[in-house]
Amino acid sequence: MIAFFVALLPIIGIFVLLFLFRQSSLRAGLFAYAVAVLITLFHSTFSLDFSSVMNATIQGLLISFIAAYVLTACHINRISMVVAIIKKTWLIAKPLRR
Repeated sequence: MIAFFVALLPIIGIFVLLFLFRQSSLRAGLFAYAVAVLITLFHSTFSLDFSSVMNATIQGLLISFIAAYVLTACHINRISMVVAIIKKTWLIAKPLRR
């Protein structure tokens, strides 16, 4: 039962930092990451060695880079479609102004 509450510490920390202390999501996320790393390194139930923690960290960073790339590409595609619609509307409306 104690392991359950120990596992909740990073999530509780995020809520406390975001809603009570009004910190940025970046700070809250980094705090939760640091707490999770400390739990995995020092708590006997969740123990991992340092190389496993760093391996998981690097995998998480690479996956987040892929997700950021996909989201950015979709956003740029959407912006280019909006620009094309505005250009088309402008070209249609331009002869009407004469």
